[in-house]
Amino acid sequence: MAKRVLMVGQFPPPVTGEGQMNMLVERMLKAEGLSVAKVDSCIIADVNQVGQFSLSKFWRALQVCLKSILFVFSIDVLYLTPGQTLFGLLRFLPVIMVAALARKQVILHWHGYGILPLFKRYPRIARCYFNQRFINVVLTHDLIQKLAAAGINTSRTVKIANFSELPVQAAVSSIASEQQPVRLKVLFLGGLMAEKGIDLFLQAAASSAAFDFIVCGAGDAEITERVQSLADEGKLTFAGLVQAAQKQHILNEADIFVLQTHYPTEGVPLTILEAMASGCAIVTTQHNGIPETVGEAAFFVEAQSVESLLAALKQLDQQRQQLLALQQLALQQARQFSYSRFKDAMLPLFYLNSSQNPPSNVGENRLDRR
Repeated sequence: MAKRVLMVGQFPPPVTGEGQMNMLVERMLKAEGLSVAKVDSCIIADVNQVGQFSLSKFWRALQVCLKSILFVFSIDVLYLTPGQTLFGLLRFLPVIMVAALARKQVILHWHGYGILPLFKRYPRIARCYFNQRFINVVLTHDLIQKLAAAGINTSRTVKIANFSELPVQAAVSSIASEQQPVRLKVLFLGGLMAEKGIDLFLQAAASSAAFDFIVCGAGDAEITERVQSLADEGKLTFAGLVQAAQKQHILNEADIFVLQTHYPTEGVPLTILEAMASGCAIVTTQHNGIPETVGEAAFFVEAQSVESLLAALKQLDQQRQQLLALQQLALQQARQFSYSRFKDAMLPLFYLNSSQNPPSNVGENRLDRR
C-alpha cells in the first residue's frame, strides 16, 4: 500500500517561494506513487499581510488547524511547512501534537531564518518543534549551526537545498567587447516589498540611464504604483507577475540579477536559484542563507545602500570580463541545486519511521563540503 502523506502548507496563490516549493514537493511525491492529501494553510491574500494579526486570519487559521487534525488519523506521514511568526508557530502546535500522539512520522520543512530569533526568545516553543520526535529540514548548514549555538536540539535536523525548475543553461552567450559595449539588462524579479530591496532598485533606475532596468513581480500597492510611474517615464520596463515560459525568457535575456534583500525571514530565494540557472550575474547581499547558496558566484553589496548598488552595476558595466566570469560561476553553482539532488535527499525521509534518524549524508553535495 502506498504511503499516505498529508501536506500542510501554503500553495499558490499568492505566489511565494514556499508555495512554489510545496507545489513541487507535491508533484514529486505523486510522481513517486505516494498518496497525497493537502491542506492549504494560507490565511493571507498577499505577501504584505505576513505578520499582521486580524480576526479573519485567526478564524481561517482555526479552520486549517481543525481540518489538518481530522486528516492526521488517516495518513502515515505529516509534511508541514510552518509559519515564521509567533502566530504561525502557535497555530500549528495542535496539529503536530496530535500527529505525535497518533505516532505519525512528522517532517517539518522550514523555508527561512525567521525561526531563529523566535526560538531564541521562546525556547519552550522551540522544543515543541525541534526534538527527538520530529524530522526538521532546513535550507542551509549555516542555519543548523546557528540553531545549535542557540541551544536548540538539531539532532534530527537535516539540510536539504531547494532547487530551480528552470534548466541550467549550457553556456553564457558571448558579450560585446568593452570597445563596443551593449547596454546591460538589469533585472529585479520577486515580491515588490521594501525589504527585498525594490526601493533601492527603483532609485537606481531613476538616477541612471546607463542600463535597461526590468522589474517583474507583484506586491505592495504603493510600490507597484511607483514602478508603473517609472515605467511610464521610460526609466524601466515593468512586466508584472511573470511565470513559466515568460519568466524563463526574461531571465535568459537578463545580464544582471539584483536582489538587495534584508528581508528578516529570508532563507534561500528561489529567484536567485533561477537567475543562476539562467546565467545571470548575481548582485545580492550577505544575508541569511544567501552566501552559502551563491558561494563565489555573486557580487555582494550593502543591504540598504543605493550607492553600493550603483557602484556594483558601474563596475560590472566597465569590467565586462568580470561580468562574464560571474555569469559562468553562476551556471556552475546552479548545477548544485538540481531536482535529482533534492529528490534523492528528500524522498527517503518519507519512508522512515518515527524513531529512525535521517541518513547522515542527507542533503550532502560538493557545495556542502567547501
